[in-house]
Amino acid sequence: MAYEDIYKGLTEEEKQRMIKDDIPKFRVIGDANLSEEELRQAEQDLDKIIKRLRKRAKNKNDRNKNT
Repeated sequence: MAYEDIYKGLTEEEKQRMIKDDIPKFRVIGDANLSEEELRQAEQDLDKIIKRLRKRAKNKNDRNKNT
């Protein structure tokens, strides 16, 4: 089934409710007790991962546009 077909025939309210329900809900399950340096390093690592994923997504979009 195509992605667009999922929402076919639904009202705007129903579409928004489905989209909202698909968003993961995060909950805190404990403390990490990290030092300031460890927190800084973790943030830097997350930034690197995000940049890498954005680059992959952009490359994939560029490849799809060329086909």
